[in-house]
Amino acid sequence: PAKGIDPFTSLSDQETEIAPPLVRETRGTRREGRDFPVRLWLSSVRYDHRPHLLIAVQDLTEQERSEEHLVFLQQRDVLTGLLN
Repeated sequence: PAKGIDPFTSLSDQETEIAPPLVRETRGTRREGRDFPVRLWLSSVRYDHRPHLLIAVQDLTEQERSEEHLVFLQQRDVLTGLLN
């Protein structure tokens, strides 16, 4: 750990300032080369009197599949697969 930072102390126990996150959806690339949908959260954080960049990445593959399936169910008959 960095000098002076206790990794077992929560952020709430330290003096922190967290900016509202910037949220974006884009495409990422897996190691094997396939792309996939991701949501990125970017925020600046002042922790222990030093600026840091906080980045969170969420894989949206399952969410995208679920949404596509819901659209299919809205447009098709469940038993026959024919358009409604």
